[in-house]
Amino acid sequence: MPAELTKKVLREVKIARKYNHRRLVVLSGDDDEKLVGTLIAMVTSYVRRHGLREPILYAFNPFYEDGSQRKSLFKAGVNQQDLIIEFVPYHETQKVLGRTYDLAILDLINNL
Repeated sequence: MPAELTKKVLREVKIARKYNHRRLVVLSGDDDEKLVGTLIAMVTSYVRRHGLREPILYAFNPFYEDGSQRKSLFKAGVNQQDLIIEFVPYHETQKVLGRTYDLAILDLINNL
């Protein structure tokens, strides 16, 4: 991820945390490895700076092969880190309704 974009995202996160707000970052494209690599870099930067109080939610659509592939790439990329991630298929999201997450990753690529 370009350094300037990283700085901007982290600056926005800092402001959001200060005022107890949320921010939405949208990554889009057709290169899954690049998208997941950027996502891993953003998550790693966030956790390094702020830590985590809650697990990370990763929601995905398992009915699309590329959705499952992105989930696997992300899982492999963060596997070396000490992160707790709840992988939830969209058709099972009722299991996490009402929960609070510091980070929620929603793979909507097949739905856009």
